[in-house]
Amino acid sequence: GPIAVTLPPGYALEENRLRNVTYPVIYVLHGYGQDPRDLEALAIISNNFMNDGERSYPNRLAKFITVYVDGRCR
Repeated sequence: GPIAVTLPPGYALEENRLRNVTYPVIYVLHGYGQDPRDLEALAIISNNFMNDGERSYPNRLAKFITVYVDGRCR
């Protein structure tokens, strides 16, 4: 089934690839009948907290990859 994936800020930077940076993956399972687009607000909120320039690095939300799984019954 369809999925949606949100990558953390800076994921595609060349320096991260050269340093072999890895990120934890969180699988988000939503309610019956929903699809991955129903959770777009979660991606906006979490990326803002991962990239908050007003907080020091140790106080920011750790960067992670989010996978939204399709909850519709087929």
